[in-house]
Amino acid sequence: GLFILLAVLMTLSTCYDCLFSYKGKLPNKLLISFSIPKNLRQLLKIQQGHIPCLHGIRCLSLFWIIFLHCYLYLILSPNINSNDIQSWEQTLFSMIEQSGSIAVDTFFFLSGLLVIMVAFREMAKNTGKLNVPMMYIHRYLRLTPVLAVAILFYMSLFNYIGNGPIWKSFTVANKICDKTWWETLFYVQNYAAAGEMCLGHAWYLAVDMQLFFLSPIFLIVIWKWSKFGIAATITFGLLLVACLFTIVMINQYTIYDIARNYGAASEAMPKIYYSTHTRCSAWIVGLIFGYYLHRNNGNVAKLPNWSVAVSWLISLITVFTIVFAWYPRTLLSTSGPTVLESAFYLAVGRVAWPLALCWMVYACINGYGGPINVFLSWSLWQPISKLSYSMYIWHLIVITINASRIKTNTYFSDYDVILSFWSNFSITLLVSICVYLAVEAPIVDIESYLLPRKTAMVSRQQTTPAPAATISQQNLCD
Repeated sequence: GLFILLAVLMTLSTCYDCLFSYKGKLPNKLLISFSIPKNLRQLLKIQQGHIPCLHGIRCLSLFWIIFLHCYLYLILSPNINSNDIQSWEQTLFSMIEQSGSIAVDTFFFLSGLLVIMVAFREMAKNTGKLNVPMMYIHRYLRLTPVLAVAILFYMSLFNYIGNGPIWKSFTVANKICDKTWWETLFYVQNYAAAGEMCLGHAWYLAVDMQLFFLSPIFLIVIWKWSKFGIAATITFGLLLVACLFTIVMINQYTIYDIARNYGAASEAMPKIYYSTHTRCSAWIVGLIFGYYLHRNNGNVAKLPNWSVAVSWLISLITVFTIVFAWYPRTLLSTSGPTVLESAFYLAVGRVAWPLALCWMVYACINGYGGPINVFLSWSLWQPISKLSYSMYIWHLIVITINASRIKTNTYFSDYDVILSFWSNFSITLLVSICVYLAVEAPIVDIESYLLPRKTAMVSRQQTTPAPAATISQQNLCD
């Protein structure tokens, strides 16, 4: 009924929009919220006046996560060469999959960065005031409808899409939603139902939303007492890094408890992977870096060539070290990294990764990005970036359907995963476009119409945004 209603609303809104456009009149903004042409133009519109490289970073991280999940499902499939998986785990290319969970920290970094930049810009316009209740309402209304529609689909129509000998064993997870769907919609499933989560990959949304709800504490303290606020934030972040290190050491976890659990129930996952207090290091780094960009006010730094070269070298070495860190260990020992090595990797890696991203963003903003900035700032990233939220929500549903409906044995190889990635990515992209046109874009329009944001009258000096750091509320939500 809901999906039929959305289709009817899209049809009526599109007809209304086309009729008024034909007559040369301005239509009512609320009545064209579901208009397909209007929302499609909005999707394809290339925005100016923001940090363009963030779109490329976001999209590449999303591709990495989809690629990782394609690997996961092919490993779990009925492979005729399943014995080859163990030898594959000792290959260099497999490290891209085994370390893929670090890609999620990119989203936490971007979240912290955008939260403080957008909030401080609004606070500058409103003499330091932050409307916290409205901030929460906007955020919840922006994210929840797409998630709710995905859960509803997963609990209903999903059951009739396919069948086969492994359909029930691969899709049994959707039965969990009967009991825990409300925990997902209230963004508490990473703690309340860590072992039985409805849409398991939505744990990230719970962590991100919980950090967003805590963000006013950091924002107000940093705004009023900048030096003390930054020092307190750094101290808090270091304590959480020490907390993660301690948890790993006490429980004797290794990196393989995350990298090679392949969907199996693991005691380590709720404690060091899903929990907010062990995943917010990257968010805090993004928060501090966003404060620096705000204070810098778009001033272009002049750095000597040797300094730029050394910074890029350190950044790239950090990235490749985190991705391929334990590859030599897999060749020397079948047991892999030790507990101490795993503790250092998890605790330090979740800080080192966003720090490397800080330099990449900084270099791109100040003109030291070169071809990397050209690639990350490619205008094609922007439409995909706008779809990234829907794609993250729906990609695992698409992968599950495609993997569960097979009726013959499969063959595991890197090339087969690449083929699986492109097919799953393409279908996810099409589904996400439909979701964007039917749910995401209309909800944004309706919300902005019913709950308009008020801006205070301030001086021209206060309202002039930094040219390199102007980010809209829409960018923040995306």
